[in-house]
Amino acid sequence: MKNNISHYDYRAQLPDSYFKFIPLGNGRTGASVWVTAQDTTDIHLLLSATDNFSELGRLLKTCKAYISITPSVFDGNSETHLDLKKALLTIKSDKAEMKMYIDANYDVLCFSLKSDIPVSIKYGIDNYRDKPLSSHDMEEDFSNYILSGTARFHNISESADCVKVSENKKGLTQYHRNDVSFFEYAYFAQNLYSEDKDVFRDPYIGLTFGTYAVSEELRPVNKGKSSFLETEKPVCDCNIRIWSLTEKADSVDAWEKKIIDLAKSFDCGKSFKCHVTDWEDYWNRYYIYAYGTEDAVLLTRAWIYQKYFNGCAGKGPVPIKFNGSIFVTYPHEVTPGRITWDYRRWGGAFWMQNTRHIYWNMLLSGDFSGMEPLYNLLHQLIPISKHRTFAYYGHNGILLPETFTLCGLYCMSNYGIPQEDGKRYAKGTWLHQPGQIANHYIRWYYTSMLELAYIMLLGARYSDNEKYLNIAYEFSKETLIFYYEHFDTLDGKILLKPISSLETYQDCFNDLPNIAGLDALTEELLSGDNLPSDIFDICKKIRDILVDYPKDDNKLLPCQILIDKKRRNCENPELYSVFPFYVHTYFNKEHPLFKYAVNAFYQRNEKAGKGWSQDCIQAALLGLTDQAKDILVKQAKMIDERYSFTGIYGPNYDETPDQDHANGLSIGLVHTLVASSKDKNVLFGAWPEYWNVSFRLPLYSSKPVTAVYQNGKVVTLEFEDEQDRIKTEVHI
Repeated sequence: MKNNISHYDYRAQLPDSYFKFIPLGNGRTGASVWVTAQDTTDIHLLLSATDNFSELGRLLKTCKAYISITPSVFDGNSETHLDLKKALLTIKSDKAEMKMYIDANYDVLCFSLKSDIPVSIKYGIDNYRDKPLSSHDMEEDFSNYILSGTARFHNISESADCVKVSENKKGLTQYHRNDVSFFEYAYFAQNLYSEDKDVFRDPYIGLTFGTYAVSEELRPVNKGKSSFLETEKPVCDCNIRIWSLTEKADSVDAWEKKIIDLAKSFDCGKSFKCHVTDWEDYWNRYYIYAYGTEDAVLLTRAWIYQKYFNGCAGKGPVPIKFNGSIFVTYPHEVTPGRITWDYRRWGGAFWMQNTRHIYWNMLLSGDFSGMEPLYNLLHQLIPISKHRTFAYYGHNGILLPETFTLCGLYCMSNYGIPQEDGKRYAKGTWLHQPGQIANHYIRWYYTSMLELAYIMLLGARYSDNEKYLNIAYEFSKETLIFYYEHFDTLDGKILLKPISSLETYQDCFNDLPNIAGLDALTEELLSGDNLPSDIFDICKKIRDILVDYPKDDNKLLPCQILIDKKRRNCENPELYSVFPFYVHTYFNKEHPLFKYAVNAFYQRNEKAGKGWSQDCIQAALLGLTDQAKDILVKQAKMIDERYSFTGIYGPNYDETPDQDHANGLSIGLVHTLVASSKDKNVLFGAWPEYWNVSFRLPLYSSKPVTAVYQNGKVVTLEFEDEQDRIKTEVHI
């Protein structure tokens, strides 16, 4: 029985190209590591962080660094081992051993080398951002999606990076600083006007990020226009610390002083023990180990490695980017002859249709601390979202677009770019009113606000976190106020029009995803204790006018009436009452619409089973064991074959590593085992009877369930809350 994390460690030969990179991270900073070895061993470090946003709003890598070892002490037969339990990378040959990790509690990459022969070592930066990059250079670049089409209306560029010997003459410093930002241009171009500091909030200006590398064995050198670290004489032992820091700073000098100070009191030995403890706790707190068949082990491996990716990038100041996280690892020609490592399909904005899968998985897999960046960002964006609603429509509530930037704005081409005459156009039509959105995919797409409110509310319940609950309450209240004041009623019921049913049916009314979201969110709010009276009142108002679910004689439908009948994306909106809103699931198979949901699943148009698709999740929640198993196994095999590291999927609809695909798969796996609500827990609701499993997962009560199922029998079933035992149904 493979119920130990060490069974799933990554082992390979030398990762000798960027397609074989090994990811390391501590939740805030990361590194894609690969090694080439000929006469010299070159260790390539593509360093990253969750919040390295540029002047143009792109998420940049921190830098591309290298460690050169001469003569080479590694070759193609060298053994590579990623110890998941310790998040520790070891590469070993018959001449040397290298160890590397990013400390769980400090933003520092720790490198050590022990060699049987004396070697010369050099550390430096491949500064591919050695020249500014103008918005004109980026006009057609997909990674500049936020500002695409705007270059002739502003002079904002990305500045060059600086690499130099540090001020204390002990190390090497590299940094990028935003002295300008696109925020002010985009803010006013989107017909916003408030000067309130919580609304007019520029997270980009003054942001400074980079590294400080220091080693007792290496000395700093200036040689011509280059600065680097190198050994004065060959050594057999070497340790290098590469510190990272991203923050708003008054000046570069202030930033450099802080990053140097961080390195002064670092105790590597003591810190490594804490690092190991933190990662061990991460793996032991909640787990899934399925076994007994190759497919069961395959899904275990997929779940574990996505948990690893989330652990590497999930504790920064901002949410994980769905399009590659911090591990997009390939070069791109940004201008003729100029290579960058900052390319990212779909750029630096957040799509909630995509981002949500990451945080549903964290909730259901028990990584509650990893959800904090989502809560924090959405809380910060409430003021600008309230201002936008009033500026555009003259009523209350929040409008947070389906696609939004770190500062809460639309991407410029989505809102509509003011032209030389000051007017905005969409396919030749003048958008004469503020709030008329140019992009028809998200023009009337509001469901994501309901889902965000719902996931934050459930996250607060599962984690028993008061801070999370207060943010969820505020976001939920403002979302419901938007719906109540934005839409008319007809015969005493809400008339959701104009509205889109996700991105697929872009002009309709009374769509199922919004109805399900309003139903689920208000019911969940009202089920809680000590609900504030203003939230109670808006919930009651919404429920009094809530319209019935759209359906025909045997299945749920995407909406009541289609105006534009063309399918314009590949979603199944009729299944949103199954997931993400949990209204029609195996929790209550006696619900009059449960069979309608099952029929809708069987008759769904889209059966992609990849990317942000929800097929495996919905099959599991409907109790369709065989379908869920088949989709999960298929999805787990859909790796990006260019890359060799375990758990790298993509690009599918977005980018590699595809965070939608792997997190969606993980959600589906969890729901074959567990689903939990205030009134009921269901175990093994879609679990194949011939798969064995040992798991520990969180429940709605904020307490875990631990179980072992083997050879057709539940061998162990343990609860920390007796009420959970009472309200649990075992469906195996």
